[in-house]
Amino acid sequence: MRDYLRTIAPLGHAVESTVGWVRSRLPLYPAIPVPQFSPRGYRRSPEYSRRLPWSQPILQANLQAEPAPPSVADLLGLASHEVLSSAQNVVSAFTNSAEWQRYADLAAALTEQDRHVLDDARRRVGVLLNPRVVNEYEPARNERRNQYRRQRVAEVIAELNGRPKELADAFDAIDDLIDRALVNIHGQLVVRGDVPSIQPIKLALDALQASFEFDGDEAFNVGESVRLDDPLAMGVYLIEGMGFNFGQFEGSRMSYTAQRLPATGNAFQVT
Repeated sequence: MRDYLRTIAPLGHAVESTVGWVRSRLPLYPAIPVPQFSPRGYRRSPEYSRRLPWSQPILQANLQAEPAPPSVADLLGLASHEVLSSAQNVVSAFTNSAEWQRYADLAAALTEQDRHVLDDARRRVGVLLNPRVVNEYEPARNERRNQYRRQRVAEVIAELNGRPKELADAFDAIDDLIDRALVNIHGQLVVRGDVPSIQPIKLALDALQASFEFDGDEAFNVGESVRLDDPLAMGVYLIEGMGFNFGQFEGSRMSYTAQRLPATGNAFQVT
């Protein structure tokens, strides 16, 4: 186990450095004025969750001045020019996405009045998510605490109108895209080397959402991605929830809920 941890530890640090560096390219960084960016909001909470938080040390590391993710070349034993070239390609892909462009356009159009509205919204998040209040709701279980933070922030965003709300929604979209691409997909490709294709059982589709069962030898965890071997389920699906089912005749099966990742119909295919 110790040897395994020594092997994957550099990968974890490299992913964290890369994600932080890509985030630093976002307009308005590091003082992004949306409610989610309150120090007490769930996107900045240091408590364990399935996503990589916007940590204060990273925000203060002046990553926006770095030409490439720092330390990644040393951590992974790669040439600096290779990391620089790859990092530039990754950022180019993000900046050309509809999500990034939407966020950038709204950030550029932000007015002083918009900022005042957003400042008030962040202050309200700080009050709603006072640590004492969160502890009263759930003193121990991380997922319930994180869900509470998400709900309170969503309530504040729902009360916004016009450009402040549009910017908050656009930030959610691009931040989720960065997370899924670099933490979920990239992390899985580095560790596993592929996105596995599996045969789903009792597949049910609802727009981008899917639910299914699986009785293979390998269990998949929340945050991993799979390709479903079904003509109606095109693309890669990110697992968001899992459970365990047992039937008298079917035996034991894992059950999953997942979300299809856009534009992944032909992605990660081995040729």
